[in-house]
Amino acid sequence: MVRGRHRARGELTDVGKCSVYHGGPQGSALTCIVFPTPLDGILKETERRFPGVETKAIQDDVGLYGDPAIILGEGGALDFILAELQKVDLKPNLQKIQAYTTSPAEFQAALSAEQKRWLKRTFIITDPNLRSQIKHAETRASEAKAAAADAPPATKAEAEAEAHPGRGG
Repeated sequence: MVRGRHRARGELTDVGKCSVYHGGPQGSALTCIVFPTPLDGILKETERRFPGVETKAIQDDVGLYGDPAIILGEGGALDFILAELQKVDLKPNLQKIQAYTTSPAEFQAALSAEQKRWLKRTFIITDPNLRSQIKHAETRASEAKAAAADAPPATKAEAEAEAHPGRGG
C-alpha cells in the first residue's frame, strides 16, 4: 500500500492510497522501485533451486549465467522464471530474450521444443581470445566453488568470498 501526496498550485494535496501489486507504467517514479520487488524474489529462488545458475538483473533486463543444460530445456531455470512471472501477472516479451553462448551445440541441444520456437536471438562468442578468457573464468569459478564447498569451517567464509567475488563476503 502506498500513500501519496502531490503539489498542486503550490499546495500539498493528499491523493489517498493506491494498491500496487506489480510493475508500473514506463517513466513512473515508483516503477523503478516497485517493479523489481517480485522479480528479486523470483531470481533468488531460481538460484536456490538451480545450483550453478547465477542471475543478474537491471530492472527488466535479466541475465542467466551457467550451464545451458540447467538454464534451458523443459523444467530448466528459464522455464521456472517464466512460470513464476506468470503467477504475478508479468508477461515478458519472448522476442526480446537473448542468449549468449560459447558452445552453440550445447545450447541447441539444451533448448526445449517450445524454446526453439521463440528463442531466436542467440549470440555465439566466436572470438578465440574472448572464448578462451570466458572458458578460463568458468574453470576458475568452478574450482573456487569446489574449494569453498570442501573448505574446513575456519576458512569456509574466506573460500566462499573467493568463489563469489563482489558479494560482500
